[in-house]
Amino acid sequence: MRKLLSVLCVMMLAGSALAIDTAVTDMAVGPVANYEPPQIDAQWDMLFWSNIQATLANQLLLGGAFAGNYFWITGGGLSSATTTDNRIYRLTPTGAAVDSFLQPNVGSGWGFRDIAFDGTYLYGGCESTTITAWDLTGALAPAMNVTRPAGSALVRALAYDPITDSFWTGNFGSALFNFTRTGSIIWTGPATLTAVYGMAWDATGPWLWIYDQTGTPGTKFHQFNPTTHVYTGVTYTVPLFGGLTANIAGGAEWSDTYSAMVSTIVAVGQGTAFDNLYVLEMYPTGGFPNITVTMVPENPPIIIPPAGGSFNWTGTVTNGETTTQTFDFWIMVTLPNGNIYGPALGPVALTLNASAQISRVRTQAIPASAPSGNYTYTAKVGDYPSATYDSDSFPFTKSAVGDGGAWVGEWANTGESFEASVTAAPASFALQGNYPNPFNPTTTINFSLGNADNVTLSVYDLSGRLVSTLVDGYREAGSHAVSFDASGLASGVYMYRLTAGAQTVSAKMILSK
Repeated sequence: MRKLLSVLCVMMLAGSALAIDTAVTDMAVGPVANYEPPQIDAQWDMLFWSNIQATLANQLLLGGAFAGNYFWITGGGLSSATTTDNRIYRLTPTGAAVDSFLQPNVGSGWGFRDIAFDGTYLYGGCESTTITAWDLTGALAPAMNVTRPAGSALVRALAYDPITDSFWTGNFGSALFNFTRTGSIIWTGPATLTAVYGMAWDATGPWLWIYDQTGTPGTKFHQFNPTTHVYTGVTYTVPLFGGLTANIAGGAEWSDTYSAMVSTIVAVGQGTAFDNLYVLEMYPTGGFPNITVTMVPENPPIIIPPAGGSFNWTGTVTNGETTTQTFDFWIMVTLPNGNIYGPALGPVALTLNASAQISRVRTQAIPASAPSGNYTYTAKVGDYPSATYDSDSFPFTKSAVGDGGAWVGEWANTGESFEASVTAAPASFALQGNYPNPFNPTTTINFSLGNADNVTLSVYDLSGRLVSTLVDGYREAGSHAVSFDASGLASGVYMYRLTAGAQTVSAKMILSK
């Protein structure tokens, strides 16, 4: 049934105007075994759904996760919010109840709102100053307990960040917190959403998928960038299904083990007329295809005058797979205040043959209305906007003072065409990359030519300074390998560019001493 919190949710106003809201294309209801193989045609497809209120005979089910080949569900009192009967439930992958365990008495009838999983232990948060850990048998693990960060009145949403071995939390109308296991705050920022309830860590971006109760039906995921600390504008609203007349967000958690084919988000909905558990498809678990992008600016450092200006850049996209791949290419711009503008170009659908590369020279105009400060110009390849296979970027600056210049009115992007019909330059003209990479101090750069031609292969540092010319002359068609010795260079990222006739491709390598 809808809880007291749902009344609060209905009264809340949306805290953020986010731009993209995708829709479910198909939905399978019931245990996954009923419709093998799992659907992998679109992100956010429903892979599993269950009326867990009926299964567990509990009207206050909140957090959900999948770990150790079981669903884990947290719930308050069996019939009302009491402080003595909060439980942790364990269910099979088909939704059958296995057993349950008492939560520690933390003085709240709600108990643990959300669950996080670090690969070994599960964690639940509430009003207590301690975030409770337990193992995959259901036994409490007090030695792994985590301290709630100072300033956070309640650990409602909870997610584990494996990159920094830290945690994230949020609450209704409160700040977001990134904090260590001892409760030390790494970052905190003001709330944008008004009814945060769950979080799921997505290592792909990385992203945080923040699960919010605001609006109707109040089961909406928002993509948050934990590196730049901004919402990306990507959202997804879970539709009403299974006879529900209302549904608001509960807990959420990421899983790479629920399906052998796709990563998933496991989430609980606090619904009317019952609480429900569902699993949403995200990305193929085999990993993204080996599609890479390289950006090389012309004449860095780039400084745009106050009246606006432009710069040129070369973008190279490579299909490292042995089969033809179709994907999106797009450009995003990070503004001085951390907000994201874009796409400044695209998304453009590209189809590349196996081992093919394309390279295009483009011009980006920066208008006078753009604020002064430091920018990041980023190219991405992937499935726009939800999945990024690879990205590359470079900085530029818009000056607050200068000598004037022609007035620029808009963010225009012009130059050699990225068209949907492009299928790449001949697959036989290609940079196969360098090996090893990273390297110290030598590496071998491999490339191929479809036709005999005059060839230049040069190495540059990130400022655009020419470091070395490895090839400058006529070469026959076929495969070639060139050794590069960086003994006299400092550690860092270097670019190398291959030109044969009118065709140019670039790539990057890392010298690590």
